[in-house]
Amino acid sequence: MPESMTDRIVQTGKIGIAAREYGGSGHPVLLLHGAGGNLAAWDVVGPMLSARHRAVAVDLRGHGQSGDGPWNWETVLSDLEAVSNELDLRRAVVVGHSLGGVLGARWARRNPDCPAVVSLDGHRSPVPAPQNYDADAAGLTPGELSRQVAQLSAMFDGQAAAASAPLSDDHVEAMLTAQRSIAVQHGADPELAAAAARRGLVLRDGATFVRPGPETANALRDSVQTDSLPVFAELTMPVLLVLATNSVPQVPAELEPLMTAFRAGLRRDVDVLIAANPSISIHEMDASHAMLSEKPADVAESITSFVARVLGTR
Repeated sequence: MPESMTDRIVQTGKIGIAAREYGGSGHPVLLLHGAGGNLAAWDVVGPMLSARHRAVAVDLRGHGQSGDGPWNWETVLSDLEAVSNELDLRRAVVVGHSLGGVLGARWARRNPDCPAVVSLDGHRSPVPAPQNYDADAAGLTPGELSRQVAQLSAMFDGQAAAASAPLSDDHVEAMLTAQRSIAVQHGADPELAAAAARRGLVLRDGATFVRPGPETANALRDSVQTDSLPVFAELTMPVLLVLATNSVPQVPAELEPLMTAFRAGLRRDVDVLIAANPSISIHEMDASHAMLSEKPADVAESITSFVARVLGTR
């Protein structure tokens, strides 16, 4: 780990929350990762942000090297409150990817003195209510839409079941190899990608498991079924929604129409949201949901330029 990075554990209630500082002395930025990830997801973007900001990332409870505990929005927000107090992150700009973006909106609603929020493709679950899709944009009939939503949901169920099983050494090595390969495709550091994957593993009773565990993963999945756009609608501080324009490569080809319908439905509803709430702005990025690894420089630039505009520091 570079000397500019500093790791620590912040105690919150009965569990510890892992945090990583990337250096920098400017206005603080609190970085929140997505479901199933960990703070190492920010190890490329974080140092870029530290040129103008004090950038701090955390492992959400049940992830990375943070402790386990009941998962719900309020307990996780209380974890972030403890980190903010301990590390003196008063009035930090909150930047979240995926689940982290949803948390960022809830944090800002709970802390109205938050100066700004950036949500990186973290607004709505890909298995929501059918009305959240724009089936016409993808040429899907109602029956085809329902079938594809069910197929995607079943795929997520299968992934969750597989994640609850112990991993053999061969499975671990195959996972690390896959992460390195994806990083190389995006021109990223393969060893950073492997380190992030390792941080998401835990040794328990002599076996290796993926974090989060089944209990947290199930609670997470239940939580994100609720559309979060109404939360963003309540915010009064400046908000930047960064929308991915592409599907992640791992999505099966037969589900591409569903992903098109999902993005079209999101953009339709975000346009309505922006019309009603002028504090919200939008930026479409030529990337998939995995934008942190695909376009880290573009992500960092989107964040820094938005925050500079909001804080008047350009």
